[in-house]
Amino acid sequence: MNIPKTNMFFLILIIFLISCMEEKTSFKSYISSENDSFIITSDESAIPDPQDIPPTEWGFEEMQQSYASNNRYYEWYIDQKNTGTYNYENCGPASTVMASKWSDSSFTKTAGGARKRFRSNGGWWYTSDIDTYLTEESIPHAIVELHENTIQDTIDNGRIMILCLNMSILRKNNTDKNRIDRFYDNVTGHFIVIKGYREFENEIFLESYDPNSWGKQYGDEAPKGRNRYYRLSEILRSAAAWWNYGFIIAEKRDTNIKMRGLTFSEIPDASGGTATQLQ
Repeated sequence: MNIPKTNMFFLILIIFLISCMEEKTSFKSYISSENDSFIITSDESAIPDPQDIPPTEWGFEEMQQSYASNNRYYEWYIDQKNTGTYNYENCGPASTVMASKWSDSSFTKTAGGARKRFRSNGGWWYTSDIDTYLTEESIPHAIVELHENTIQDTIDNGRIMILCLNMSILRKNNTDKNRIDRFYDNVTGHFIVIKGYREFENEIFLESYDPNSWGKQYGDEAPKGRNRYYRLSEILRSAAAWWNYGFIIAEKRDTNIKMRGLTFSEIPDASGGTATQLQ
């Protein structure tokens, strides 16, 4: 079949325009690759990797000595405000699903869905709920007692942690642009994810995904709970006062990992309001 030259011109033009659109799409994929220091958020905007931010911009005053973080170059942060029914007490479901998304990049289940599976009529999640959820979803994990070097060793081994803390013990920072210390009130028992640390001469700060943002943002529109830093010394005191253990989370794709840890026949079960021994 012969195609008129005019039609052929329009056909070539259409092919060219389609190729341009494909290049634009591939650019989004390119900046989210692990070779680049950007993270793609849920609205497909790119934000810098924390390792590329000068510490002084986020409120640190000393010279940084070392930095370690197990970041992901896709969106896995969850603001518990957006988790549906009982969002005001969904730090447990939010932190658990965040950790699952970190472990498995193909994980698509939601914190709202997790709430429907455990304590669907409301109430603080218990650490045993987190253990059961991770087990049912085949997310490699272990429960360990916290010691001085536990959290840093976990990060250095390429893993992250879920902690259950008394946040009232952590100091508050009212400087809006700073990303260090607690930024909210009236929270005791609370689950957060720890994924990195910054070491300074006089203090070690843990890099967290804290789900308690409630829509609060920094000037660059990042949620206040994303990459929030808490002092290791205060985190350890906070854990000791509430639940002196933590969940170590490993990558799901690492089939060689043997996760061994404590069970709830050996340790207390804790929630946002109580800490009791399972019988």
